Amino acid sequence: MEAKGENPKITESLEAVKAGNQEAYRLIIREFKSPAYSIAFRILRNAEDAEEVVQDSFLRAYKKIHQFKGDSKFASWFLKIVYNQSLTKVKKKKISTLEINDEIDTYDRHNNFNLDGWNMIIQEEREKYVRQALGKLPDDDALVLSLYYISGNSVPEICEITGWTQSSTKVKLYRARQKVYASLFSILKFEMKSLI
Repeated sequence: MEAKGENPKITESLEAVKAGNQEAYRLIIREFKSPAYSIAFRILRNAEDAEEVVQDSFLRAYKKIHQFKGDSKFASWFLKIVYNQSLTKVKKKKISTLEINDEIDTYDRHNNFNLDGWNMIIQEEREKYVRQALGKLPDDDALVLSLYYISGNSVPEICEITGWTQSSTKVKLYRARQKVYASLFSILKFEMKSLI
């Protein structure tokens, strides 16, 4: 069974792996290495731990590949493994993670954001500012934005990966957007002052 919207190359590789072709797994690793690392790093905030979780997750997925039935996209199934492995690592290391701030930032700074200036900034600079803004967010906020915008997962896929409800995911996504707008506004305001 093939999940709706699944990349045909991924489906073909999965079938080859299930048939015993270990080399076909390389395409899957290349395809999902970056989003997997992004999720693990957002949760663990440590490059070595994130790399270890990604390796463990690929190994676990390979061993359990026959359990993947295609009811959902492979990305959702695999990234859920990464998410759960990351949380397990956090618990083992007893890392205290930040909780979501339940208060909505009512100051609507994104309406005051100067889009003309933003459009003039070259792509590389934009990415630098977005990374800085994401780095200032609580873990769940950075994670939901990474899953949605960077990895391109839909809200239902994020729910499947994280175990959050759809309404909770939408609220988290909305609040995280508000926070990243505020963070970008603050960063760019500081940059402008330092240039003057």
